Amino acid sequence: MTEFIIGKACADVSQRLRAKLLKDVKTGKSVTLIVPDQYVFETEKLLYRALAETGDTRLFACISVTTFDK
Repeated sequence: MTEFIIGKACADVSQRLRAKLLKDVKTGKSVTLIVPDQYVFETEKLLYRALAETGDTRLFACISVTTFDK
């Protein structure tokens, strides 16, 4: 299911998105996050660190960070 998380500037949409992704992954769902080309590595690193804080780095395999091809 496609879900959009939107908000105004300074609404901390990124934190809400991370929390939602981690919650879904912990319940056994696979998650795909689409980001601009230049943010793929940084987004993967951020999500891995968030999982490392909870001790669940094995769940990183359920997360796919991808980008649009031109």
